[in-house]
Amino acid sequence: MLDNFSIFASAAAEQSGMVSDLVNTFGINLKMMLVQAINFGLLMVVIYKFAVKPVNEKAEERRQQIADGLKYAEEMKQKLTEAEKQQAEVLREASLQAQELLQDARIQAKELLERETQAATAKVETMFEKGREATEMERQKILAETRSEIARLVVMTSAKVLQSELSDAQKDAFAKAAGKELSSVN
Repeated sequence: MLDNFSIFASAAAEQSGMVSDLVNTFGINLKMMLVQAINFGLLMVVIYKFAVKPVNEKAEERRQQIADGLKYAEEMKQKLTEAEKQQAEVLREASLQAQELLQDARIQAKELLERETQAATAKVETMFEKGREATEMERQKILAETRSEIARLVVMTSAKVLQSELSDAQKDAFAKAAGKELSSVN
């Protein structure tokens, strides 16, 4: 083991000599190099703090906004699908209600038509009945006039047959008697 150490020490010494030759050959100042390294480290810290970190934060914020936007878009897509389903359901229900209303309207129209038909039939029957009554009254009037005329003709005929003139009172009495006999015949 000692051999290994001695080999290592001699290699390090050789390299140390090489490094110092190199430093002397190129004119490198180790203290200045150390200061430059510290300056570089500080510059890296400042750049990280004021440039890299805010850029990373903005990038993360953007990633989060994009993720939120995608999540929101997915939610809206689901809501749109649900809204379309609800719209289809509402349209189906509206169609069913429209069919029910149409059916009710048809039933009501049929009932109204039946009522109006019955009312019109009743009016026609009433008119026919009134016509029959008027016809019967006219027939009775014509019969009464006919009896009166027949009675007058009978009186005139009787007067001619008897060849005598009758007074108005006698004519009326004779006409009434003839009218009674004629009415009893019917």
